[in-house]
Amino acid sequence: MSSTKAVAPAQPFFFFVFLASTALALLNAYPGNVHRNTSEIYMWSSLGFELIYERHPPLLPWIVGSLNYLIPVNYAVLAALSAFNVTLAAYAVWRIARLAFNEARAALVLAIYWLSSYTLWHAVKLDHNAILLSTWSLAVWAFLLSLRDPKWWRGLILGLASAAAIYAKYTSALLLFAIAVAAITSRHRATYFRTVAPYLALATLILLVAPLAWAAYQDWVAYQDQSTLHFGLKQAVPIGSIPVYMLATNLLKLLPVLAGFALLYFWIGPPQRESSAPSESNTQSESTRYLRELLILVFLPYFLIVVANVAFGLRGSQAWPMPVFALVPILLVSLLGTPNATQSGVLYRASPYVLCLIPVVGVLMLATQFRRSDHNVVEPTKELALQAASIWGKAIDRPVGVVAGDPAMDMSASLALPDHPRAWANFVNHWWITPELIDQRGLLAFCREENKPCNATGNRLVREHDGWTCQIQGHRSLLGMTGPPLKIQVYFVPPKTVEAKETCTPEGSR
Repeated sequence: MSSTKAVAPAQPFFFFVFLASTALALLNAYPGNVHRNTSEIYMWSSLGFELIYERHPPLLPWIVGSLNYLIPVNYAVLAALSAFNVTLAAYAVWRIARLAFNEARAALVLAIYWLSSYTLWHAVKLDHNAILLSTWSLAVWAFLLSLRDPKWWRGLILGLASAAAIYAKYTSALLLFAIAVAAITSRHRATYFRTVAPYLALATLILLVAPLAWAAYQDWVAYQDQSTLHFGLKQAVPIGSIPVYMLATNLLKLLPVLAGFALLYFWIGPPQRESSAPSESNTQSESTRYLRELLILVFLPYFLIVVANVAFGLRGSQAWPMPVFALVPILLVSLLGTPNATQSGVLYRASPYVLCLIPVVGVLMLATQFRRSDHNVVEPTKELALQAASIWGKAIDRPVGVVAGDPAMDMSASLALPDHPRAWANFVNHWWITPELIDQRGLLAFCREENKPCNATGNRLVREHDGWTCQIQGHRSLLGMTGPPLKIQVYFVPPKTVEAKETCTPEGSR
């Protein structure tokens, strides 16, 4: 009989996952470029530690803002932060698998985990969907730990993890509902609810989330159609198409995981259901440990997400169920047997090559997106923002205070410019933009030619503040490919107390 003993992935393994994910985040993007959603988080972080910003809860801006106190945040730091998020998620999923299986079978989870587009590949962009990969996995891990060993401090950790998930995104309430259902239906419920752990978890959650709930309510009362709650309830797709759209998209993105599982099933086989050896019997009994709870924690939130999309006419985003699909590899591995020592050795020896492959795939993804003229890759938003800021610097002896208009342009400028101006996307009313601020610090607005409302607002501001306008354009090149040119109309609105030298020539040019 072959030995089934295996060595669990050591901490250095996840350190190399972090390095590979960081390389992926840097090489998947145009050199020095940051996705608009990530730039937006940085801009919010520059406003201070608020409970309400716009559209989303404050956890990510708080993290970025805190990090900015330690080191200046730039594209490389944001890439590392995104990689840390997906690495932490992978580590939490592995620890969950360790609770459900033995060490050797937990390694099988990691073997197919990275194949999902819902996991490591979200290192390319840090946003309020990607952060759920870590917060949901940590909440599930904390719940299972408290279920296994319901000490009071485990209940406290569960409450903290649950609150962090809510502060990451409001849809985390669906996961917390599923956790409550899993606790009530668990085989451990009789002993679990006789301890202080679940009640301390609930009390901690309520205590921490109450200020956020009150702030969200006040935001809705004050801003109505510009509130974070209103944004979440916008319709974007026909209601009847939501379930089919979500199911088809999610299944398509799970195909690599299913293919990896099929290969492992062919190689390792199913669990051995009968064994005369006590040690093997104990090993196989682990195949059902917490399986009921994990099934609930995967399928119930997904079902609730679909129901919520249908009930409220939401957009049915393919990214919303992302964090629960990160747990699917655990469910699939419950259908596999325990690998022997030789099979485990093969997996561990192959892991460095897989990690080295991840950045290479990132470069291929970048080249493919550039060839397809994906606007997030080919549009020179950062370059044009810097060009306009150079014109501003030559004409006005003041740093740019506010960037406005085209969302991609102003978010790029907010991160790229050294003074990190506030962003006024689409000229929509925001509490952090006031007429007094524009009078005091001025405004730099970007409008695409086809965006007539944006250009109308830009022209009005120029007339009211004795400003001027210029047209700039640029393009990007990558690996011998040239992207389409992007033309932008730029509106320069100087501070009221400053006499500007009107020009359309960048600083340093003759």
